[in-house]
Amino acid sequence: MEVDAVITSFNQKSMVSEAVDSLNKRSIKPKRIIIVDDGSTDQESLSALNSIEDDTNLKIPVKIIYHKNAGIKNTDA
Repeated sequence: MEVDAVITSFNQKSMVSEAVDSLNKRSIKPKRIIIVDDGSTDQESLSALNSIEDDTNLKIPVKIIYHKNAGIKNTDA
């Protein structure tokens, strides 16, 4: 069975890169990695995301979805 891995991000800096590296080191790898960026604003985070997009050595395809910050939604209403 193949699965995708989803990483959520908002101003996570190097933590996003660490998560991608961790997934790439797993013995059973996901089919692809999807990073959903919730409107990061700090330059270090944006730079980390750009580095991931530009990395041609990744063993797993990565898709980054950017959107405006939406924050946490309460679904208990």
